[in-house]
Amino acid sequence: MSSYSRKDVSKFLSRNELIERLAREMPGKSRSTYIMKLQQMVKDGTLVHIGRDAYQFAEHSCTYEHDYSEFAMDVAAFLLDQFPLADFRILEIRQYNAFVVHLLGRNTIFVSVEKYVMESFFYHLQERYPGNVLLHPSVDDYFFYTQPDSIIVEQLVTEAPHGHQGKWQTCLEKLLA
Repeated sequence: MSSYSRKDVSKFLSRNELIERLAREMPGKSRSTYIMKLQQMVKDGTLVHIGRDAYQFAEHSCTYEHDYSEFAMDVAAFLLDQFPLADFRILEIRQYNAFVVHLLGRNTIFVSVEKYVMESFFYHLQERYPGNVLLHPSVDDYFFYTQPDSIIVEQLVTEAPHGHQGKWQTCLEKLLA
């Protein structure tokens, strides 16, 4: 089950407004110092980048959370154990059910991973879940060869955002992209 909590979307600030605020709080610094502080606030979660030249404080932002299936949690735990330093995201087809009229019955797990470790992920997953793993399939291959609870290994988009609960979880921006 997915949940979406909305706090107050109307309270957003532009980059210049934030820099002006920081200048009042920390006078006498250079503009680049304020920009670095703004970037640090985004990185540590104090500030949320919600769009082009639009930022919002975390306490006013919306959050999307998804309860992953046991199978997806098992895949994530396995991958975290095998590849603790790799950057990857997991998306389940059933996550879309919160946004569509016709519910999707068959669940497929998409593991998006950095290009240079795609094959390693594929081979490790193939050993653990034989017959259920596909490496970057074409559309035809997807429809011909997927089964219930199939795993698709694909390339991770550069700077793909991660979920709020865990670094491997998919956030709403990636889900809808």
